Amino acid sequence: VSQTLSHNSNSATLITSVMPRSIAGCSLAGETGRCDSGSCIVGTVAAQGAGTLPIMSQCGHADHSHSTEELLASAEAACLRNGVRWTPLRRQVFALVAEAGRPVKAYELLDLLKARHAGAAPPTVYRALDFLMEQGLIHKLESIAAYVCCPHPGAAHATQFLICDACQRTTELQDELLTARLEAAVAAQGFVPGSIVVEVHGRCSQCSSAT
Repeated sequence: VSQTLSHNSNSATLITSVMPRSIAGCSLAGETGRCDSGSCIVGTVAAQGAGTLPIMSQCGHADHSHSTEELLASAEAACLRNGVRWTPLRRQVFALVAEAGRPVKAYELLDLLKARHAGAAPPTVYRALDFLMEQGLIHKLESIAAYVCCPHPGAAHATQFLICDACQRTTELQDELLTARLEAAVAAQGFVPGSIVVEVHGRCSQCSSAT
């Protein structure tokens, strides 16, 4: 199901696809810039100065700053809790997504992986991506066929994404009210959804204020 909402000269595309319901929001621990939610592993602090790239995906509740090492540790811990293997290849693909600084496509990941492993092939990357998505460690942005890290791995939650077409900053929201209204509208049609994912394209606050 897809629909386009128009607001002035901007358009927002809603793409519904399936995930379970939302989890509680995360928050900052004092002035440390660290998230005190046990499940939140990724986010961003607003870019300061030219050449500073935001982390690819940020939580809509507050700004966070986490290193790639912290993301890897959280992903490994999630796999341990789930009783699944955290292989070197899966770790490398996850690290490439975390280090990208923006939504990254599968073919880009393949090129990056080939720089480390000459024999890397498309099935290798896709199998790793499928595993990471199954474990809730990354999300696929359907409208641009790209991948980002999940701010809340290991916890079932509905997702809505704000994707800036100018800088590619991606913010992951978890709006329970929006999810409930979509679920109600879908149920009223007698439709049984597999997932509900909302992707909104436009310009982030920084890019909007710069124009």
